[in-house]
Amino acid sequence: MFMEAAAQSSSAFNIEDQAKIGFLAIAKNIKLLGKLEDRLYILRLKKEAEINQYKQFSFEAYSQNNNTNVASGSFTLVIDG
Repeated sequence: MFMEAAAQSSSAFNIEDQAKIGFLAIAKNIKLLGKLEDRLYILRLKKEAEINQYKQFSFEAYSQNNNTNVASGSFTLVIDG
């Protein structure tokens, strides 16, 4: 759930006016770090690297209520076009 939200949020890094299609190519080191008790979470997303159409991101998910890190991981997207 958190990885999918992070992957969708990565579209905010698109600086072009044209919409593009991206595919989740690699997911690694995905970890659930705590018990999920809240309904709202805050995602912190960082672009780690970009080579041509490949973009690598890392993410962390935090509980909105007590700012506890509950999930982390990284993923690579392949952008079409």
